Amino acid sequence: MNDPTPTVPPFGVVLTTLPDEAGAEALARQIVDAGLGACAQLQPIRSVYRWQGETCAEPEWRLAIKSTVPTATRRWKPSSAPATPTHCRRS
Repeated sequence: MNDPTPTVPPFGVVLTTLPDEAGAEALARQIVDAGLGACAQLQPIRSVYRWQGETCAEPEWRLAIKSTVPTATRRWKPSSAPATPTHCRRS
């Protein structure tokens, strides 16, 4: 039996950070231009994190990318830290 309900692709918001505004905007534009995200929002933040055994605190730029492709940033992100899907909802 076929389900007549239209299929909606999974979507979510992918969060990632970059060290500066120029890099964050460049990545946002690449993702939107390539059709990997519908929208990318940039925010200046301060992060406290563990890296190589030390606690660090740095200013960063957060990208919130609305996408059906949770791995959109892996192609361009200039860091060994992965992008993190933080809120995914499936229909």
